Amino acid sequence: MWNLFFIDKSNIDSIIQNLMNFFKIKFPEENQIFSYYPTENELPILDILEKQFRIIFLPVIEDYSLYLMNFYLYKNENDFVKLFKNKYGIWEPEKKEIGYPQSSLILLPSLGANKNFVRLGRGKGYYDRYFYKNSNHNNIIITLLPEQLTNLDFLEEPHDLVLDYIITEKNIYKRKQYEQYK
Repeated sequence: MWNLFFIDKSNIDSIIQNLMNFFKIKFPEENQIFSYYPTENELPILDILEKQFRIIFLPVIEDYSLYLMNFYLYKNENDFVKLFKNKYGIWEPEKKEIGYPQSSLILLPSLGANKNFVRLGRGKGYYDRYFYKNSNHNNIIITLLPEQLTNLDFLEEPHDLVLDYIITEKNIYKRKQYEQYK
């Protein structure tokens, strides 16, 4: 489904516009975000984040065998940390300053979500493990998905992350009220 989504550039433009509007309307004063460095198969979000946020933390895989990661500072004001490619070919910031999400905005990659706003990841559980161990209930977890991938049917597991917002090319959905945010 993601491959079909990327074929139509207007899908990408619409979801990116919804993301920018979401940040400007819902979180205009927010200065910090925990996010991810997008791969070639993900939406190009980094430029938007760099313009919107003064401080950005990106994940770094610490232990491949245990599927452990942490978040490190990527951007502080106008200073950027040097990036390196990990063994999966994903860019990570140099390990200089670790970040801990407390009452933070968190933008995560997803393959899909179900009607309960449970996130479907890529299967290794890096994000699930990290946020299970390091998160609090004040964090706001957001993902970007094609509209058709917001109501998938899959078996939920206890450690799966639950999203607060799903932003699509058509809508912005908020958990709890199960209503459109727009």
